[in-house]
Amino acid sequence: MTGGATWWSWRRNVVRLGPDRLRAAADVLRKTTGLRVEVLPAAPPRPGKYVASVRMLRAAIGSRLPAGLIAAEGVSVRMPDDPDDYVTPDLTVCPSRFLDSDESLIHPQDVELAVELVAQPADPQEITARIGQYATAAVRTLLLIDPGEGVWALYTHAHPQRTAYLRALHGDYGDQIPLPDPLAFLLATVCLPRFGGPGGRGSPL
Repeated sequence: MTGGATWWSWRRNVVRLGPDRLRAAADVLRKTTGLRVEVLPAAPPRPGKYVASVRMLRAAIGSRLPAGLIAAEGVSVRMPDDPDDYVTPDLTVCPSRFLDSDESLIHPQDVELAVELVAQPADPQEITARIGQYATAAVRTLLLIDPGEGVWALYTHAHPQRTAYLRALHGDYGDQIPLPDPLAFLLATVCLPRFGGPGGRGSPL
């Protein structure tokens, strides 16, 4: 009886924190303890066109890969300075042998291409931070696609100090994306679905 009462009491006293209250709680912890507290953003629900874009990109890229490479969703890339830190692209081109491993994180040197779609509404600071994560991991090639504005950006040649990418190529939906070696083919974008809105160069890419 006592255990049951305690259990129901615990259930009644659950505190649910939304993003604003969670950030406020983090501020209190920072001020009272001096600790660095980060509130990681939860992944928002993805609209159907977002899911469709990832599916189409996986099919288009995966069908033209050299032997031994795959295009896979849900592959998390290890960050170099923290064994518990990682970044998870929407699509990762990596060796097919990873699917036979027990590892939960792939080494960034094994990633030939990381593909990310920009969620809406696009946040320029969040996008810049995301690009910085891949540069820090020294992922060789990063493809960002903005379905809201109908534009894309291809980042290559991470800085030796892993602070940024040295080269960026920008284009619009309809332009072909020249993926570098070892992929070495042109990726079509003309059929990728667009989110609602006029689009254009208002994208933060």
